[in-house]
Amino acid sequence: MASKILIKMQHLLEYIQFSELSEESKKKALENAKEEKGDSYYVDHVADDSFLLEPSQEEMTKIFGDDYYEANGNRLMIENGDYKKISFVTLSDQNYYFDCRDSIVITNDNMFLRWLGIPPRFRKYAYYTFINSGYRNPDTSIEFEIDDADSFYEKFKDDTEIVEAFKNARIKFDAHMHDVLSKITNDVDYEFEEDGIIDYIDSNDIKFDEEGNIIQD
Repeated sequence: MASKILIKMQHLLEYIQFSELSEESKKKALENAKEEKGDSYYVDHVADDSFLLEPSQEEMTKIFGDDYYEANGNRLMIENGDYKKISFVTLSDQNYYFDCRDSIVITNDNMFLRWLGIPPRFRKYAYYTFINSGYRNPDTSIEFEIDDADSFYEKFKDDTEIVEAFKNARIKFDAHMHDVLSKITNDVDYEFEEDGIIDYIDSNDIKFDEEGNIIQD
């Protein structure tokens, strides 16, 4: 019985906190934790953000007022419907892309079109869809068509202004998608910097042997 207790105590003593490691072992521990953390971690912890696709609060309040969220039924204008349907490669890679087409949920069409800069007189004729553009990578963009074209041309005769409005709206939406990917990139970069890895070690109570190898429970 005593020998079993001794073996158990010896095993427990093999578990070392990151802060107790030597400087050389800490380097190895960081690399091991970084590898364990892996790509799936930042998909779950960076893309899983209900505010991910929403424009900044500063911009939203400037356009719609301080109570825009409450006025929209306590909902964001652009909701992140299902983060597991988002895929991306960060701006740190030359082949970066951002695909969120199947996760976008627009809760208020009129609000969305106003944010995009579509003039009020054209909003009822603005039909939009989200598409994945790009030759190799699926960048999410927006595409417009004139809805109820017969009524539109009967009223306006010419489509020059609405076509220009659609063009500017696409540019604004694409810029917003780039801003979202930029935010993701910054978050991912932090996750895999030393401080982010240490946070991961602490939050998951990861233990090491004296050489910096992860000990699985």
